[in-house]
Amino acid sequence: NGEFEYPVNIGSTINTELQEFDPFLAADLQTLYFTRGVNEKESKIFVSRRLDDTWKKWSEPIALPNPINLGMTKNAGAFVTADGKTLYFIRGLRGRGVDQRNSDIFVSHLGENGKWSAAERLPNTINTPYAEESVCIHPDGKTLYFASRGHIGLGGYDLYMTRLQDDGSWSNPI
Repeated sequence: NGEFEYPVNIGSTINTELQEFDPFLAADLQTLYFTRGVNEKESKIFVSRRLDDTWKKWSEPIALPNPINLGMTKNAGAFVTADGKTLYFIRGLRGRGVDQRNSDIFVSHLGENGKWSAAERLPNTINTPYAEESVCIHPDGKTLYFASRGHIGLGGYDLYMTRLQDDGSWSNPI
């Protein structure tokens, strides 16, 4: 009827005693990516499939394998292209204090064998010595939005956009 329904808990398959955050529902409306904090030094990206139309039944979440989730790293904020073949995510160490945070945007591609490629850090035109977070790729697969503390802006986190060029490079973020 065009109105939001009362929210319901997605269920104990996803929500545990650990911390779950950064949910992303893929374009197929069946695949949920989210981050689960494993301990203070490690978080992993998980994937689960919707099992019914109530949005309450999900498959047992599976941590994405190496090379996405490396041991003792913080991975978060998965965002998958509309075709499901490219995964952008945040990886980085987080120190004490806001200015010591250093998280970068990485990309991995799903091969024909069903395995993700080695994660590649996006270039320094996008990633800075400070934190990049909240990555989002437009359905066109070429326009990337993200938050950064390292690009010149209004201060703190600002939002930026960059485009993948025909030659494979990225435009300067604006």
